[in-house]
Amino acid sequence: MQEFAGKVAVVTGGGGVLGAAMARRFAREGMAVAIADFDKDALAATQEELLERGARVIAVETDISSGESVEALAARVGEELGGVHVLCNNVGINTRDVSIWTTTERDWQWAMGTNLWGMIHALRVFVPIMLEGGEEGHIVNTASTAGLAGRPGTGSYVVTKSAVLALSEVLWHELKQEEAAVSVSVLIPHIRGAVTRTRRPEEFTNPGQEDQAELDLERYHVRLAVSQSRTDYPTADEIAGHVVEAIQEDRFYIISRPDIGHAIARARAEAIVDGKAPPTAGMEYHQRHETDAPGRG
Repeated sequence: MQEFAGKVAVVTGGGGVLGAAMARRFAREGMAVAIADFDKDALAATQEELLERGARVIAVETDISSGESVEALAARVGEELGGVHVLCNNVGINTRDVSIWTTTERDWQWAMGTNLWGMIHALRVFVPIMLEGGEEGHIVNTASTAGLAGRPGTGSYVVTKSAVLALSEVLWHELKQEEAAVSVSVLIPHIRGAVTRTRRPEEFTNPGQEDQAELDLERYHVRLAVSQSRTDYPTADEIAGHVVEAIQEDRFYIISRPDIGHAIARARAEAIVDGKAPPTAGMEYHQRHETDAPGRG
């Protein structure tokens, strides 16, 4: 897909830092943009910014974990903007830092519902629309280095992001098998000043942990401060530029820090071949194994 002007992009997680950046970039390329998010205040802020920039944009409050809500999003897009040419599945949440065996059922339900089912719903709803449109299109699924290697305490996040990576790889093969004009990429971002959101809906609050929202917010700000200090990470706007380039090049893997992503991928492949212990995606691993690597994926 080479031309963006006059076409339509749908960005889930549009109220977040990365989603807003991708929406800005697509609008700059001349696209009409539909942004979706469960956080209506963040969604409204992104919409206001885009409107001030002269963009054609609609904002749709969406529960990505609900198939009906995603279908309603698609209906709004169809009514107000027309067909869909770019779909960015960009929603992701992170639960508590606990072991797999102490991760509660509600933690798992929240993570699976948002990170995995949210993407499945979007693909089931929007891929047929894109294929029926008969025009060039592209899907970008946001995964994580957590999909390449795990880190203790993040089991539900690692499981869902590993699934996103596998889902994207299978989708790529299926679209090629159909000789479709629609292609797919998987984004593995390292973003300065952005972390996965931790604010959970009330129905996923664990019994006896009614103060979890406050603890989650505290953990979010600690992680955000660390992310903001990572001046070696690209900004969300820079990553949005990488996404546009990858769409034009029909590049599958979009890795915003190749030195980290490639090192982890190589270490995992070597561990599989040699039958060794799996690598970790923790920062201590990054610092020990960073290597020079050309390109961005």
